[in-house]
Amino acid sequence: MVLFFHYMNKLIIFCMLVTISCKEHKTSYEHPNNSATNKLEFITKGIVKEFLDNGMIKIEHEEIPNYMPSMTMPFNIKNKAEADGIKIGNEISFKFNVGEDYSWIDEIVILNTAPENENKEYRTGTVSEKRYLTIGDVIGNYDFINHKNEKVSLSHFNDKVLVITFIYTRCPVPDFCPQLSLKFKSALESLSTELPNQNAYHFLSITFDPEHDTPNVLNNYAKLYEGDNHNNWSFLTSSTEEIQKFTDEIGLVISREKESILDWDHNLRTLVTNQSGMIKTILIGNLWSADELVNEIKELLAGHR
Repeated sequence: MVLFFHYMNKLIIFCMLVTISCKEHKTSYEHPNNSATNKLEFITKGIVKEFLDNGMIKIEHEEIPNYMPSMTMPFNIKNKAEADGIKIGNEISFKFNVGEDYSWIDEIVILNTAPENENKEYRTGTVSEKRYLTIGDVIGNYDFINHKNEKVSLSHFNDKVLVITFIYTRCPVPDFCPQLSLKFKSALESLSTELPNQNAYHFLSITFDPEHDTPNVLNNYAKLYEGDNHNNWSFLTSSTEEIQKFTDEIGLVISREKESILDWDHNLRTLVTNQSGMIKTILIGNLWSADELVNEIKELLAGHR
């Protein structure tokens, strides 16, 4: 894991909060093959498991030495044409590219054909989603412990515009959980300069890995993203049952191989509620910007919605 941790320390946003301490300063380390581009590249292979409605492809990939254990996860495809003809069950080789805030795969080669009963080809269209709580619904009350080891519940934030997303601190891919945390950080920085009343809104980052993400771990993670600079950003954990109940209600799909500590498979969903707890916006995936979020909050605070 030496390469992984040195590179992540350089980029800060990748510092994974494992059982060893995470350093927040930058190092002089640069990947020997990509010093000019600040990008890591790995040639690996895996089995195609699913085509997702956002155009990503889910692959059960082999271990990437010194970076990531074998796991099943979604990947962005840089050139969609490269995926033409790929079917579920195909074994493929590909290059996994990891930049500072985005990752993708390219140079895809089909190694083995899919079994005869697996014939669903890759397509870029969307699939309608199952409906959970949606815009106009009111979120119920849930109990948590924050990164300062204090008991809180959603009702604690009544009369505030609330922004809720879900993370786990050991997420190894830059455009998943780390990107959500960076967008929260950027939005809060903008709001703190534009809005005088910072008590009118609050951001919540809720872990779905409570076994590892204790209040102390979340506190270190908060420092990594300068969460201490914002009293209106809380990092929350709870019992596995409470978190599962909440994520099930809002349509966050989470699974993990029982024997793996890092092999989480999850979608991305961020909610914005008004002062009455009613969902006003659901941001699916990671393609939304911090500026969009800022505008949503400002509109709610201005009473336009």
